[in-house]
Amino acid sequence: ISSYDVVGFGEVAHQRSHGAQLILLDARRGQEWSDGHLANSRHIPLHELPDRIGEVAAWSRAAEHAGADPRVWVYCGSGFRAAVAASLLDRAGIPVVHIDDDFAAAGRAGLPVEFDHGAEHRIGETYSD
Repeated sequence: ISSYDVVGFGEVAHQRSHGAQLILLDARRGQEWSDGHLANSRHIPLHELPDRIGEVAAWSRAAEHAGADPRVWVYCGSGFRAAVAASLLDRAGIPVVHIDDDFAAAGRAGLPVEFDHGAEHRIGETYSD
């Protein structure tokens, strides 16, 4: 039995405001990523994660080697897919933080959101998990 931290986007903003270099993993689908994602986050859709766990483990090891936070802070649109992803990462022995929050809360917390070039942000469009 193991456990990991569960936080909201407010905690991510707090950590960043204190200079933390976080490994942020977006577990949403490609179109959601294009429509807006946290600055400096990495994207692996949940359905690809089982085949790409090794990549995430390498990010964590590299951060730890550099003296940074080795935890992977995973988010999605509402927290459900992030919960599944966090469980997969934890099971693989990768330190993880589950961001259990609605993605809209990231902006309210003051976190910078980036958009892919050419992607149109559709105001009011929502995605379900």
